[in-house]
Amino acid sequence: MTEKDLLQFEKTFGRFKEKRILLYGSGNDAKAIVECYDDSYRLLGFLSFGKADSLLFGKHIFGPEDLEGLSPDLIIATEKDEGCKKLLACLGNIPIYDLEGKRLDRQEKPAARKNGIIDRVKRKGKTKAE
Repeated sequence: MTEKDLLQFEKTFGRFKEKRILLYGSGNDAKAIVECYDDSYRLLGFLSFGKADSLLFGKHIFGPEDLEGLSPDLIIATEKDEGCKKLLACLGNIPIYDLEGKRLDRQEKPAARKNGIIDRVKRKGKTKAE
């Protein structure tokens, strides 16, 4: 992560400093977050589907079976991969964010139909009252 990326992380996730956070992903971005923010955020550790019960960057790695006892408030996905899809499928009520702050656990709502029946009536010169 560049200095600019770290400042963006702080801007995006600063409101969550007191929340219990798990990181998903083990790359350079995750390492930078731990190195820069371990003292100022409540980083519980990492979530993994295969490397539980070990350490990464000095933080514990947890498996999905540990989530109930940990009660994380949110998960920040530092990587988008096949495991992230598995993560979305199994967690249910824990918010998951990507590094840009986008909620990954919410389906995008379809855009409202602009040319619905009311718009077609208005184009013909009629109003709702007619």
